[in-house]
Amino acid sequence: MAWGNAAGRANVWREVIRRQQSSGLSIAKFCRQEGLAQASFYNWRKKLAADNDSLFLELQLPKLDNAAPCEIVLPDCRVVVPPGFDADSLRRLLDVLRQEEEPC
Repeated sequence: MAWGNAAGRANVWREVIRRQQSSGLSIAKFCRQEGLAQASFYNWRKKLAADNDSLFLELQLPKLDNAAPCEIVLPDCRVVVPPGFDADSLRRLLDVLRQEEEPC
């Protein structure tokens, strides 16, 4: 791996984290197979998540038509909300997804 400067290292770790998430392996097993320190993996995942938090903007969504499904697509997650799904339930679902160690 070409680690390069700070931006290059961040890009490499983004790719490493993406590969681990799509591998289906636990972080421990993935790091063993890749020869990576778990502590480094967790540190970079936390740092990159904090960096990503600053990229989000609050959006005001229009009132949804309860007769049609709504789809929420994120980089590593897709949630299809059926018609009539309760807004409070959706908020709780999104809160749970935010707390997951590995996103859906």
